[in-house]
Amino acid sequence: MYENIKTAITATDFVPVRLPANQKCSSVSLWTEDGSYWERSFVADGTGSIKVTSDGTAGMAVNINQEYGASAVGTIVCYAKGSASTNLVGIITV
Repeated sequence: MYENIKTAITATDFVPVRLPANQKCSSVSLWTEDGSYWERSFVADGTGSIKVTSDGTAGMAVNINQEYGASAVGTIVCYAKGSASTNLVGIITV
C-alpha cells in the first residue's frame, strides 16, 4: 500500500517534495491543501519553475508521469514553493 505525500511549503524557498521512504512509483499527483497556487521546479534553486494555478478553492492537481526508484529518505519528485504557507499533498497513482 502506498503512503500519501505531504510536504509543508511556503512562499520563501523551494523545498524538496519526496516520496515516502522506501516507496517507488511511475506516477504521482500533487496539489495544495488550501487550493492556492504553487510553483514546481525540477531543480532546488527554482530554475525553470512553472506556476501551477488554482481557482482559489480547489487547486489544480499536477500529474507527473515518471519512474521513481525507492530510497531510504524518500526519492525527490520535484521542488516546490507556495504562494502562501500550506501543505503540498499528493498520492502515488501507480
